[in-house]
Amino acid sequence: MSRYCLNTPEVKKTKKFLLKYNEFEIKSNNLDGKVRITNWRKYPYYNEVDITFEGQIWANYNRNLCWIDSSILKVEGVSLIRCNKMIRKRVWKDLRCFLCYFGINLKVGQYTIKKVKWI
Repeated sequence: MSRYCLNTPEVKKTKKFLLKYNEFEIKSNNLDGKVRITNWRKYPYYNEVDITFEGQIWANYNRNLCWIDSSILKVEGVSLIRCNKMIRKRVWKDLRCFLCYFGINLKVGQYTIKKVKWI
């Protein structure tokens, strides 16, 4: 099965609206900040989204629970991959609800949020 993006007029129109209204805020027990959608791709059987997260995460660091911002990525021993995976898990539900306004359904899967950039 080949993997290619759909490029129909409906997809173009949705992408234009999505890039115009691409930002929403999250305030929960685990996250505090803004999520910005940088890109959206539609494939025949699923959708992919690239996001930028600007804010803080409630996480365990040095056996202490605290709010952590993106400056933690400069510390030696902190994994960028694990941080991005944590952001994907915690943002997914809110992102799915936001994209329903545009008629985009994210499936439950590992690769629906493709790229994460933490500012």
